[in-house]
Amino acid sequence: MIRGVAGWLLALLVAFPALAQENAPAKLRVGDVLPPLAGVDLAGRPVTLKDLAGDGAVVLSFWSVHCRDCVRELDDLRLVGREFRGEDLTLVAVNTDSGLPVNRIAGFVRRYEAARGPLGVAHLLDRDAAILSSLGIRYIPLLVVADRTGRITALVSGYRQGDRERLGRALEEGTVALGAWGTGLRARLLTLLRGQGAGGGVEWGSFRVEAELPRFGLYDASGWIADPVGRADVEAESRRVEGVVADRLRVALAQEALASVGVRLPGPDTAARAGEGIRVPESPLMGDGRWARLYTDLEFDRLYREEDRQALWTGDVYRAGMVGDVDLGKLRAKLKDLELPTSPSTIRLEVVTDFDFKARAVLEELRRVSYRLQQVRGEDLIYYGTPEQLAAEIRGLSLGLRIFAEPQTENRVRVEVF
Repeated sequence: MIRGVAGWLLALLVAFPALAQENAPAKLRVGDVLPPLAGVDLAGRPVTLKDLAGDGAVVLSFWSVHCRDCVRELDDLRLVGREFRGEDLTLVAVNTDSGLPVNRIAGFVRRYEAARGPLGVAHLLDRDAAILSSLGIRYIPLLVVADRTGRITALVSGYRQGDRERLGRALEEGTVALGAWGTGLRARLLTLLRGQGAGGGVEWGSFRVEAELPRFGLYDASGWIADPVGRADVEAESRRVEGVVADRLRVALAQEALASVGVRLPGPDTAARAGEGIRVPESPLMGDGRWARLYTDLEFDRLYREEDRQALWTGDVYRAGMVGDVDLGKLRAKLKDLELPTSPSTIRLEVVTDFDFKARAVLEELRRVSYRLQQVRGEDLIYYGTPEQLAAEIRGLSLGLRIFAEPQTENRVRVEVF
């Protein structure tokens, strides 16, 4: 039994991560310096973090024998330790079970290593919750990455915004929640460690994305009935849905990667189906829509690798999650080639037309095909580019109308539509 208020609270948060709500996982912030930390090793001998890590970079993984996702994190650390063997880096597993005897924790580690192989990490046991208290740790699993000066470069929490919603949905529907806490951790950790090299900033980013769709076709109040021509081919419809969801995941990954470098574009339409009627969603990578064009122009399939994917059917709804590791360095280079800046400008349109519907048609088509357009605010466009680029895009629209567009004074474009 875990004793003490700190142990009780930690066990509760491990069992029910939703209780953490919007709170940060710890009082620590990136840029803080780690204070001196002390505890005992698996033999019960006093030991400090300085003894274990010396003057090198360090990754602290806070775990408990009661936390399943913490053990998954240890699995990932074992693999990371092999990959970074020989580097000036120490992986430290910080056990938080202050209410358990040391020999029980040591026995757990021995059984783990007998079943899965040596962990290859140093161990620091927090016997009186002093480490948890000094770092202000509220829940686990939690990774703290510090550079050679002891300055914290990253905090990676197993908790994700939205997990509470997924957990609630899973409990309500009786399914297993997608994206267990800790999924894709190895990719995220590699990202952080790569950022500690001589070159400085992180050039890789790992992102977790999700998508879901019902089977395509005809619905009534009881659910899916048949495809649009009346055939009840569940297998064929399921394959179609899985294909569209796969493309949505790829686009969502591109959207997240772009947002991480400052390019924040709205995603493709993912509105849910009505309770009854026919709706056949299309892949965002088909046709000449903005995301199909941008994905192709970026050659995004060459910029990422898939680290993990999970999917399940719940009734007639297909849900999938993916973790992708994106080469942000190459992404920035592609943006430079496309002359697509990482921050938008505000450009005002001055439209002259004989019928208002023509002006609306121009704007709607621009929204559909231009990946440079972030948002429309009345007469102002929030646009990733110059007035010259915007005018050229408007002139190139295929609407069967006479369209003239020219940049005027700074951040203004005059458009004539007849």
